[in-house]
This record gives sequence, structure tokens and C-alpha cells, in this order.
Amino acid sequence: MGLRLLRLHGHHVSADVFRHFEKDGEFFCYSGQSTQPITGMYNLNRACQLLFPGEKILEDAKRFSFKFLREKQASNELLDKWIIAKDLPGEVGYALDTPWYASLPRVETRFYLDQYGGADDVWIGKTLYRMHTINNNKLLELARLDYKNCQALHLLEWDTIQRWYIECHLGEVGTCKKNLLFAYYLATASIFEPEKSKKRLAWTKTKIFMEAIVSYFENEGSSAEHRRAFLREFRKIGSNEDRANNMWHKETILGQRFVPILLRTINQLLVDAQLTHGEDIRDNLHQAWEMWILTWQDEGDMRRREAELVVRTINLCADCRAPEQLSQLSHPRHKHLSDVTNEVCYKLLQFQNQKPSRNKQIHDNDEFNTTLQIESDMQELVQLVLCASSDDIDLDIKQTFLAVAKSYYYAAHFTPATIDFHVAKVLFESVI
Repeated sequence: MGLRLLRLHGHHVSADVFRHFEKDGEFFCYSGQSTQPITGMYNLNRACQLLFPGEKILEDAKRFSFKFLREKQASNELLDKWIIAKDLPGEVGYALDTPWYASLPRVETRFYLDQYGGADDVWIGKTLYRMHTINNNKLLELARLDYKNCQALHLLEWDTIQRWYIECHLGEVGTCKKNLLFAYYLATASIFEPEKSKKRLAWTKTKIFMEAIVSYFENEGSSAEHRRAFLREFRKIGSNEDRANNMWHKETILGQRFVPILLRTINQLLVDAQLTHGEDIRDNLHQAWEMWILTWQDEGDMRRREAELVVRTINLCADCRAPEQLSQLSHPRHKHLSDVTNEVCYKLLQFQNQKPSRNKQIHDNDEFNTTLQIESDMQELVQLVLCASSDDIDLDIKQTFLAVAKSYYYAAHFTPATIDFHVAKVLFESVI
């Protein structure tokens, strides 16, 4: 637990510490004991998921602890000899089914509200006792109140997003309400704090914009000329706001009414960003979208750099409040983070698209290798985000890269039925 918490907060901790708890390929909490406590193996497994590239000791510990906990779960033995807890099997089950890369903060919190026993949890030593600073009903009460307050705000935002969706006629461009809800859910489950509303809205709108564009060009089987025409229209609208307003009902070279609607909405996002900061960042945001369009106008692969656009739009609309923050977007560290995030998210999208054609267990060697590549990329990204350097960029900007990558991992990891269950539980189900 110490290693996990210290790494999450940017402190350097060597993984070699775990060599003191390994012997002959097996890991233990207390040397010489014939049985190991569930909570110890549970925390070992969670810590090992924050491994960096090349940390074999953590890879070994991760495999061992996962196998140990799965076997205990299968034999209905997820009970600990040190504690009588409300729902230890539920806590461990969540960790086994939800790797840290796929664990979105609000989802984890929502489940833990049901699992945490408060003052009813009892610790076992030479006698039974309670640890009031760890198991406390006031903590549970405060957590529930905080969740309810955040949930109420999120539902108000969801109403706003739905009105925006209708006013922008986005239903006409191939984006359905369910996809809108999923986009907002991913943003909210990842960045939930009340003061970060603009981040969530920028994230949601960007994902829906991109989905509309991708849906049109993929479904229509458009040519390179159509894609170049789209870029020309986008550049014209970016340089003249009045033209965007006048094009609402005008046919374009693409012959589709939705194109000016879509571009007009993107233009409105630029205006909103300017009003938020009191500075003109329209050029920066417009350039970010133009860079994304340029990546696929010739080759037509629209997914390869979409994660970078999501992150950049979020940071421009919500984080960049001063010129020095804007300058970080051209920082070499920022480019490295962008490249790694784009690569892992693109692979996750490919993996997700293959899911209907594969069995629950992975048998295909190529697909298994792809999974190993994804894990390797995620390890590198986690290290870039959590490890500070002397020439670094703002931590909030780095954390946005990780939040977006984890949302892609989440979407690729879970089935649609499980995701629907999470959406209902996190956004709409009342906390009792």
C-alpha cells in the first residue's frame, strides 16, 4: 500500500523493496507463515499494477497475487484472518475484474461506498478491536454526502449537454443519445470534481464532434478529395465567424447539410474557450483541430491521433489560463506524452473492434502480442505521468493524458452490458 500511494503522488520508490517478500517465485506478507492474508495479497496486487517498464519483480508479484486471489475467490475463501470487514469479497472482486488501467475514479468510489463498513469493521489480533481512524462512520457519511453533491451537479450538466445536443442538431449527423451519454459518462467518471466542469464538457463535446466526423467519412466511403474539401471548409469557417453563422442552411461542396452544422459547433467551442480565459486562444484550439484533420485527410485513418486532440482540447479549454501554460503544449515532454497516448489509445481501439470476433479467453498469438504491447505502452505512460523530472510540464496536464488513456482502456476492457450497469450506478442510482 505504501508503494502504491507514494507512486501515485509522484514520489520515487524502488520496486526492489518487494524482493524482501519473495522466495522461490512465491510472495508472502510474513515470512514462515503457511497461509497468507487476503488483504496483504490484495494490496500487493494493487501496488504491482503501478509498475514501470522493466520492473520484473512487480510483473512476477502481479501474476502471483492475481492467481492467488482468483483461487481464493473460486473456493469462496476471500476472508481475512486479520479483519472482519463488510464486503472484502466485493473489494477483491472489483480489483480482479477491473485492472487499475480500466478503473475510473468515480466507478471505484461508487462501488467502495457499498463495500466500506465504517465503524462496524472489526480487526483481529490477540483480541477483537476497532481502529476508529480507519473505520469511522463519519468518513462514510461525508463520502456519501460528497458523492450526492457531485452526482447532483453531474445530472445538471447532463441536462445541459442534452440541450446542446438538440440545439446543434447532432442527431442529424449520426450521433445517438446513447453515444452522447457514454461520452459524458467517461468524462465524468474520470474527472468528477465540481470545479472541473469545463473539462468534462470539453471532453464530451470533443468526443461527439469526432464521432460525427468519423461516422460520416467512414459510412460514406468518401474520397481523399472529400476529406480535403472538409479541411478547406473548416479553415474558411475558422477565419470568419460570420461565414459560420451564414452557412447554417447552405449546401457545401460535400453536399451535406450537417457539415456546416458540425463546423459551426466547433467554432462555438472556440468562442466558449475565449470567454472562459479572457484571452484569445481560438487560434491554438483551431490549430489543434486542424492538425487532427491533416493527419487523416490523405490516408483516411481518422483514429490514429484522436486521443491527442481530446487531451489538447480539454487542456486548452480548462487548464491553460496563462501564456506560460500555453507554451507547454510545444514542450518536448508534452510531445512524448502525446505520442505514447496516441499509440496506446489507437491499439486499444483496434483491440476493442476485434472483441466481437474473439472468445473470452485469448488464444490467438497475434492478439496476445498486441495485448502485451498495450500493457508496455501503458507502463511507459504511467511512468511519464507519475515520475517528475527537472524539466517537466504541469502535473494537471500530464494527468489528463493518463485519464484519457484509462478511459480508452476501460471501453476496450468491459462488455457493453457491464458498461451500461456502471453508467446507471455511477450517474443515476441514488446513494443510500
